[in-house]
Amino acid sequence: LYGQRETTYADSSLAVLPPTVPHAGLPVPGGSPAAEQVGSLVYLLFIIGALGRVRGIDIGWGSRNTFGDLLYDLDPMSLLPHPPK
Repeated sequence: LYGQRETTYADSSLAVLPPTVPHAGLPVPGGSPAAEQVGSLVYLLFIIGALGRVRGIDIGWGSRNTFGDLLYDLDPMSLLPHPPK
């Protein structure tokens, strides 16, 4: 996510990433930095919601049916590849 003032930097940064690395740039419209910040938050919420639907999870709600369970129950090491022994 980037605002109008960062377009040049974002485009040049995205251009050097190889095609084998998944990446995307999403310009956030807005008439001022504050509007771009609010727009970024809205875009981020939509992106997180879409990822939750794709992965079949209800973002934020977990095993105890209280908000934040997924975060508190998460084992970060399960997301990282383990080095060979």
